[in-house]
Amino acid sequence: MAKMKTQYRCSCGHIEPKWAGKCPSCQEWNTLIEEDVSTAKKVNAASHRDSASRDEKPKRLKDITASKEPRIVIGMPEFDRVMGGGLSEIASMSSLHLPVRGNQPSY
Repeated sequence: MAKMKTQYRCSCGHIEPKWAGKCPSCQEWNTLIEEDVSTAKKVNAASHRDSASRDEKPKRLKDITASKEPRIVIGMPEFDRVMGGGLSEIASMSSLHLPVRGNQPSY
């Protein structure tokens, strides 16, 4: 039999794992009411995929074609190799954290 887990819900809707005299959300006293929560096994998002993706078989890497988008060569051979020949435009915008003018990097 599964162990019953309890939580405490305030009249404002806030949920606390442990009882407290005062709700941290609305600051009201003695408004937390004990509720039982089942500890049933949670289903992860990967199991909720549509049926078409379940029927699809894995592909071999040699059967997958890479997109031919322009790359920015950084000049560090190992980095360029790992990044697939350089940075894509999207990767260069999102992954590089270059210091803004006037800011000094702290090493």
